[in-house]
Amino acid sequence: MGSPEVNPFGITPELVNFIKREEGWVAKPYLCPAGYPTIGYGHRIPSMDAPPIDKETGEALLKSDLRGARDMAVTLSPNVLREPERRAAALTDFIFNLGSSRYRGSTLRRRVADGDWKDAGKEMRRWVYAAGRVMRALVRRRNVAARWIEE
Repeated sequence: MGSPEVNPFGITPELVNFIKREEGWVAKPYLCPAGYPTIGYGHRIPSMDAPPIDKETGEALLKSDLRGARDMAVTLSPNVLREPERRAAALTDFIFNLGSSRYRGSTLRRRVADGDWKDAGKEMRRWVYAAGRVMRALVRRRNVAARWIEE
């Protein structure tokens, strides 16, 4: 089945399982709600022409994507390294889902930099739109991440 998992800071089993539930598994390319070609557990791909993948490949892509998102979260908000791991997990999920450019210029990032975790949670809850409309799945997802931030 592979080597034992390493739990790098912020990439907790709780986060991995949460993202798997939120993203769901799709072996073939599909368009995500924002209109991007995607496969597996929310892995963006260049086009809809990609071949199907198996779950093992999907898990490897997810873990790689999460490492990149976590590394970006730490780069953009290094103070999170001094915080409870769930805060890093929340930012990792945000960047995985929306990308680092959205986080980079956000009020959420400013609240995190200030260590204002209550207002960071409020800001997290504002990111619930896809293709210009509120998505119930994003409301649920951001509420979980906001609770992790506020702890």
